[in-house]
Amino acid sequence: DEARRRQALGDCAAALKARLGELAPLLTQEQGKPLAKATEELFGGAVWFQYTASLQIPVEVLQDDASARIEVRRRPYGVVGAITPWNFPVLLAIWKIAPALLAGNGSTARR
Repeated sequence: DEARRRQALGDCAAALKARLGELAPLLTQEQGKPLAKATEELFGGAVWFQYTASLQIPVEVLQDDASARIEVRRRPYGVVGAITPWNFPVLLAIWKIAPALLAGNGSTARR
């Protein structure tokens, strides 16, 4: 359900923050970017998970009167594919994956 998905995104943020010291050197090795920039990217990913968890999934009300209430609610598509560039692999993937997960979709990423 939506509350569990929000909690899972929050858990992802916490896990990413807890392992910054371990993950940043790996990102530096893979990318060759300075350790400080790798740490910033990972921290930004954690912040994005938190931000996405706080977003509201909109419900569009088409009619709300004595005769009827008609709402448009979006449903998950299934699996969302995310293709991201190489320069910020973690952050740019999270930008796509987190909203997909909040909406109830699965996600796969490639760069």
